Amino acid sequence: MGHLLHQWSQQPRSSIPECSRSQAAAKATYRLLSNPRVSAVEVDQSHRESTWQRIADHCADDEVGLAAADTTSCNF
Repeated sequence: MGHLLHQWSQQPRSSIPECSRSQAAAKATYRLLSNPRVSAVEVDQSHRESTWQRIADHCADDEVGLAAADTTSCNF
């Protein structure tokens, strides 16, 4: 799962076949996403928890941590 998320984070606008290194990897991704025991809420929750932990690791108690996001896209 970690490998899949890393691949997706490197190419967030790409399709699953484009992010996958092979047809087998793409098929495995589709199987994972169609598994009824895997929910987007649980995946997102673990992502949020690890993000908060990384912020806590890098900020002292009295510091403010900023999480900036830029969704700007340029099409030349």
